[in-house]
Amino acid sequence: MSVIEEAPSTVAVDVVEEPKSVDAHMWDVDNGLLNNSLPEPSLHKISQESAIAGWNQIRQDLLKVVIETSCIPLAPQLCCLCTTEATYRCLSCSPSDFFCLECFCKIHEK
Repeated sequence: MSVIEEAPSTVAVDVVEEPKSVDAHMWDVDNGLLNNSLPEPSLHKISQESAIAGWNQIRQDLLKVVIETSCIPLAPQLCCLCTTEATYRCLSCSPSDFFCLECFCKIHEK
């Protein structure tokens, strides 16, 4: 006598999800950013960003001052002591003061 076994009436099937589209992935990223799922920035990072922002605010002013004090002016300058035409400047004394030859020599005799 042979015994015939019946096959089970249910079959296990693995469900495979379709791969997400690029748009779906982008939506996940945007949602994560909007929901603040990223970690908070460190105090060091906040400090560094603040310092950079401060330098960016004054950078143009600093550059302007460097250029003004480094370049020879195009317009004729007057001596800061006697108001004759100046042709000399001493960067050690003052980068913005100009002198005629006579006043320059008097000041720098010592």
